[in-house]
Order: sequence, then structure tokens, then C-alpha cells
Amino acid sequence: MAISCRIKNIKTQLSSLNFPVLMVRRFVSAFSLLICLSIFLASCQEFLEEDISNVVINLRSPSQFAELDSVGVNFWWDAVEGATEYQFQLVSPSFDSARLFVADSLTPGNQVFFSLNEGRYEWSVRAINGGYETNFSTSTFSIDTTEVIIPPVDISDVVVSLNAPAHNIDLEAGVVLFWWDAIENADEYNLQIVQPSFDNTQLLVYDTTMTGTTFEVNFDDTGSYQWRVRAENEVSDTDYSLRSFNILPRKSIQLLSPNDNYKTNEINLPFQWDFSGTVDVYAIRLTGSQNFEFASTEKIKIISLGEASGVYDWFVSGVNSLNGSSVTSDTLSFEYVAGPPAAPLNRLPSNGSEISASQVLLSWERTLDNILRDSIYVLDTANKFVEGFPAGTISKIGR
Repeated sequence: MAISCRIKNIKTQLSSLNFPVLMVRRFVSAFSLLICLSIFLASCQEFLEEDISNVVINLRSPSQFAELDSVGVNFWWDAVEGATEYQFQLVSPSFDSARLFVADSLTPGNQVFFSLNEGRYEWSVRAINGGYETNFSTSTFSIDTTEVIIPPVDISDVVVSLNAPAHNIDLEAGVVLFWWDAIENADEYNLQIVQPSFDNTQLLVYDTTMTGTTFEVNFDDTGSYQWRVRAENEVSDTDYSLRSFNILPRKSIQLLSPNDNYKTNEINLPFQWDFSGTVDVYAIRLTGSQNFEFASTEKIKIISLGEASGVYDWFVSGVNSLNGSSVTSDTLSFEYVAGPPAAPLNRLPSNGSEISASQVLLSWERTLDNILRDSIYVLDTANKFVEGFPAGTISKIGR
């Protein structure tokens, strides 16, 4: 009705100015069309925008009633499909009793960052597009950067449990692992080792404090020892837990075969050793043109070297998991030649020698140590047996 009256007024004003009637009608028609088009486009814009008014925004961080220890705060919420921007508000301590308005702004993204002072805060977000908007979603949080000091706990009644070495165990000279259980609320541990006992100390081996629960000591001297551990913190100590142990002369692994500087072409070569102590598993290591490592719970291991010819060093080591001790053998060498053996090297008599003696010393050199036997054939230049050997027979003389 208002638009119709305005058009009628424009028509009356144009007529009063003595404009031609046809021109006035055309102008009024064009003006009316323009107004209708504007109304139509406004209606289409509202029709094309997605209705987000019922969407609830999920606030991610900081979460409801969060207690932060940092003044740098990243605000983050779930993006809303169909929203073109978000209205972000932040006050302190709350919207009902706001004493400080920190922010009230529009942002196209779903994250904002603020550096704030300590205190309580409340923040809210709503999504907006050209035709609709959601309700505000609101959350509260607080910032407190004051360090919380927890007083130390009295641990004087706690007992430290010792794990290894076991009480009164016999160990070989070498590295010994000391190990005990951790104590809750303990800051550090005091380890002491003496010889032969704390009641009759002749040698203080170790008196050390550490934060861990393991410690290794290398013992060269045999004899009786005692060790003890206590846990400590700022206000209290536990009692010492104590054990005894003995250090005996070191036992070594004795390598039996192959012998040192042994030369062989055996593809499946047996390695043997002997040890009188207690070992859970042995490790056999070969180093040379190629490196090999094998494990065995027995004192023998058959190893196939295939085509890996070369000179190798080998040794065996073992570990006792009960006390953490280890033992190692000496190192021996051998040579492995893949394939059949080479011909022996004849030494005596030399090629072309003339010998008048009735007995001849024959001497030669083997090319491998694993030759089972040698065969000797003695013929004259006419391929007849030398005088002294029965005709028609071949004598094999084993070395």
C-alpha cells in the first residue's frame, strides 16, 4: 500500500511538471518494475541461505570449567556448515556480572587466540550467515599460574625390596648387576658395598647416591661382600635393606674345537666348548670375511658356512640371568675353504732326484687339517711297480 501511494505521488508530481503523459507512464512502469525486482532479489537471498538457527555450536577448548596454567589461550569450536562468520564474545568473570569485556568481534574462522591475565572468564560463540544466526554457546574457565607445591611424603616405614644379587649367592669375578624395586615418593637411593661385612668393614667398595634402581660394579678381588640400599627424600629415609654375596675366581669357557689355526673345508663344521659354571644361553660369534652370530643352550653348535671362504676368529660368551653375570672364552682362529681339497704338496724326494738307498723317505704337506687319509702310489717310468713291491698289486701307504 505504501509503495502504491509513493508511485501515485511520483506520477502526480511528474504530471504537474507538464511532462508528456506517455513519458510519465513509461517512467512509472520502469520504477515499479525496479521496486518489484529489488523485493524479489531480497526474498531469493533469504531463501538461498541455509537455515542454521537450530544448530548448537560445540565449544572445544577451553572446555567447561577448565583450569589453565598458561595465560596464552587458544579458543576453538566446531565449524558450522552454512555459516559465513562467527560472533565471539569474552568477558570476566561472567556475562551475568561482567567487570571486563575482553572481546566482542566477528571472525570467519573457528579459532581465535588471546593472551589473558589470571582470573575467571566466560566466553560464547554464535554462527551467522546472510539470513540466519544460531544461539550463543557459552563456557567458563579459569587461569591460575601459581605453582602447586606438594609436600614430601614420609617414607620411613617403607621397606626397599632387593632383587639381585640374591642373598649369599656365589658369583664369579667380573661385572655384577645390583637391582632393587623403586619406592613411590623416593627422590634417590643410597647404595653401599663393603668387604667383608658392615659389622667388620675392611674395605668400603662403594657409597653412592643415585636416582635409578640399577647399578653395575666390576669385581676383581675374590672374597665375601655385603650390600645395602635405602630410599631417601627431603624429609625421610627408609631403613637399609641388606644382603651378602661371595666373589669367586672367574671361570672361563674352554674352546675345544676347531683348534687354533685349523684349516678345513667341512661345510657343516661342529664348534665345541666346555664350561663348569651356570649359563642360560651361549652366544657363538665368528668374525672374518663375514660376521656370524649363533645362539645355543648346549655346548656344541654345528654351523654351515656355505661358500663363505676365509679366515675367521671365533669365541663363545654366556650369560647367567639369575645374577646378571657373564663369561667369555679366549679367541681362536680357523680357515674355511669352500670346495674340495687341493692336491698335497710333495716335499721329499724332490722331483728328478736319483736315490741309491734301498729305503726312501717320502714326505708331503697336507692342504687341509680335516684330511681323513692319504694314499701313495709309487710307479717307475714304464708304469711298472718299483722293485720291492709285488707285481700286480698296488700298495697304499697311509700317512
